[in-house]
Amino acid sequence: MFMTRKPGHLVVPVLLATAFQALMVGAWANAPSTSKTSHGTSAKPAARHAYPARVPKSPITISLTSTMRHGNLEVSLDGVPVFNEEFQKPFYVISQTTTWDPLQITAGKHKLTAKVIGTNGKTCLSGLYDLEVSRKNGIELRFKTKGDKLTVEPAS
Repeated sequence: MFMTRKPGHLVVPVLLATAFQALMVGAWANAPSTSKTSHGTSAKPAARHAYPARVPKSPITISLTSTMRHGNLEVSLDGVPVFNEEFQKPFYVISQTTTWDPLQITAGKHKLTAKVIGTNGKTCLSGLYDLEVSRKNGIELRFKTKGDKLTVEPAS
């Protein structure tokens, strides 16, 4: 009667032991060789795997100045959405600037587009903005709504 319950309890330890063995064999296979050849000289170390170099990134701070009471700012970089955040202003304030935490963007040249979608159905679109991200310095971008247009400019 005890035998029927034992195999079920052994499955997890056996799977863990098998996975650990596979990891150890993989680590051993990738270790550099220091064995001696038949000529008495040391063999060359095994070739190391080449890992891709880290792509440098820089912080991009985004702020939006708008008269809309409530909505979302959506930003796309090279056609890929990278930012989608909600904003809101008090009823009695005419215009408000909202600033978000910086995004980490890869250095290089990019094409940026943005749109603001208000909860009232109003949409403001930006034109295509050429963005050059430095490896060393971050950038501050200011988005402003005016009518149905959304402008993008570097903050000064």
